[in-house]
Amino acid sequence: MASLALDPKAPQGQSRLQQILTASLMNSLDLVQPRSLVVKQRQEQLQIKLSLTDPSIPEKQARLQSLALTLEQQLHRLNLLGVSQVCLQFLRNGELAWEHSFGYKLQNTAAPNIATTKAAPAQSSRQPASTPSKGKFRLWLEKQGRIQKARHLANPVAAGLEDAAVLLGLVLAVLLLQQAGTLLRDPLKNYRIQGSSDFIEGVRPESAGVSVRNYLAIQRGMRYGRVKQILGGEGLVVSTASPNAQGLQQMTLLWQTPQSASATKQGVSVSVTFLGSEVIDKSMQQFNP
Repeated sequence: MASLALDPKAPQGQSRLQQILTASLMNSLDLVQPRSLVVKQRQEQLQIKLSLTDPSIPEKQARLQSLALTLEQQLHRLNLLGVSQVCLQFLRNGELAWEHSFGYKLQNTAAPNIATTKAAPAQSSRQPASTPSKGKFRLWLEKQGRIQKARHLANPVAAGLEDAAVLLGLVLAVLLLQQAGTLLRDPLKNYRIQGSSDFIEGVRPESAGVSVRNYLAIQRGMRYGRVKQILGGEGLVVSTASPNAQGLQQMTLLWQTPQSASATKQGVSVSVTFLGSEVIDKSMQQFNP
């Protein structure tokens, strides 16, 4: 798409340029007065004057420099006819307080005042959309570098604290992502014993026997035969209830770490409640030898 061509010497082009710049300044009302914008062209130099809103606040200098760089980038997107240099002047009580000048590529003076819209070419002659050039990316990097440099020059202490806070946030984000990845790989590593009804999906049993991992591997609805296989044997019946209306009996069975094993390390006691032959609840206790 062709860039907008403006002739700042012509009344129509000057008015259009003022409208574009005024719209871009509406987010900086605490720095400048958009309605004070004055655009003049002397030979090949374009002068843009703005009045400061509150000239008594020096700590806003960094934002003022950032605003100047933003305006520079916006002007480079336009096709300003007969312009080779741009000077941004910021006034304090009618006096020049600060200015920002930069070179501007001389445009073709024979171009029309306002770029016209051309009809789209035929399907067969259309060219694929071009990707952003390395030059634009380099200009963006240079602009960001100038903005950061101005920020550090205006208030080194505040800029340093802001950079440290951003770096700390990135480090914390990386640590949280690593912790989340560890939990997804092995839910048991982040497990804390809750006492009962710890149904955690995704835990695979280890070798048959009474252990914390095998307790977590028992899932609601699991059949008695599978539970017996995981815990390494028959359970001891500790309580029973009368059959319900469907004829299913509730029964609680107990598995414990063998005495020989619990004598040297912390023992584990697992209680599993069945309705019929399916698991409906479970609990676990750990005890010292």
